[in-house]
Amino acid sequence: MINPAKNFTLDEYIEILRRRMWYVIIPFVLVMAGASIYAITAPREYKASTLVLISPQKVPTAFVQTTVTSQVEERLQSIAQEVMSRTSLEKIITELRLYEKKRKSLSKEEIVELMRKNIKVELPTTKRAEKTGFFSLSFIGDDPNTVTTVANRLSSLFIEENLKVREQQASGTTEFMVNELAEAKAKLDKMEASVAKYNRRTTRVYDEPKIEYAETEKDKLKRELEALRTKYTDNHPDVIAMKKKIDDLEKNKDTSGSVVQVNKPRLRVEQIPLHEQNMGARGKEYESMKEIYEVLLKKNQEAQQAENLERRQKGEQFKVIDPAIVPEKPFSPDVPKILLISLFAGLASGLALAFVREQMDRSFHDADDVEISLGIKVLATIPEIEEKAS
Repeated sequence: MINPAKNFTLDEYIEILRRRMWYVIIPFVLVMAGASIYAITAPREYKASTLVLISPQKVPTAFVQTTVTSQVEERLQSIAQEVMSRTSLEKIITELRLYEKKRKSLSKEEIVELMRKNIKVELPTTKRAEKTGFFSLSFIGDDPNTVTTVANRLSSLFIEENLKVREQQASGTTEFMVNELAEAKAKLDKMEASVAKYNRRTTRVYDEPKIEYAETEKDKLKRELEALRTKYTDNHPDVIAMKKKIDDLEKNKDTSGSVVQVNKPRLRVEQIPLHEQNMGARGKEYESMKEIYEVLLKKNQEAQQAENLERRQKGEQFKVIDPAIVPEKPFSPDVPKILLISLFAGLASGLALAFVREQMDRSFHDADDVEISLGIKVLATIPEIEEKAS
């Protein structure tokens, strides 16, 4: 184009379109022809879907708290990995005789991967739908009856696996609580025995009554002797008699053990405050461990209730509310959609090609092109003369 800055009128655009008509028609025809051939020859694929409801727990949570606290999305991912494992899919492929033609050219791993791609698990995309609690499960294949059977089979596997996963989680929690409770009980029993042993050892301070009586009698005689000395001299008969009693009392005891017998109980009595302090600390530790044990005991009972809830299938469950039905129309290719897209694509490609060809054109089409190209003023133009039939 000689004058790219030129402002075109509607008539000029129509003239350009008429001049470049074949540049528009040919790409349009080619694109539409290719799309039509694809729509006719492409293999038909059918899609069967099931709608699975996430049924809430049947027993009120105020009575029994479930130990399965994972979100639905997390459990669905875990269940999907189990259901779509190689072992599980190979079993379905063998039982339902899937992909018989493709098995001749593809390996087992490739067939399994192909089936994985044909399985779709779709969660609700809106917040309102998420509250209702459901998800859809679909399967895509080349036979309408087969895809229906596979979709229903997969939904059954999801339901069974969900019950299995929930029961395993509940039983695992119960097993953990049982082990924790056993360890706490062992610690509590050991601590209780230690406290009892310490109490028995402490109470020995008040034992040995004969030793305490002997010491008390001697002290009593000494006090009486001191009292007599305040009144009488050492030669007084009463003073002499008291001294004799004290001497007789000391002779009746084992001299080698008299000091021990006198000092040992005294040392124990002096240790009583320390014993009481240690006993109080041990008592607090025992009470703390007892509280922990009681808490674990309660949690263990709750875990067992939650396990029974899952075993009796009273917890959250998956339930098929819309089973898969045989599709009447193929899922792919979508012929109307393909033709509509090819229509716009053909027009766009044709117009684009015409625009490019017009930009590359260096011929004169009006007086402005001549003036810009040659730099001379055009005085007059002769309109195009069309031949008319006589």
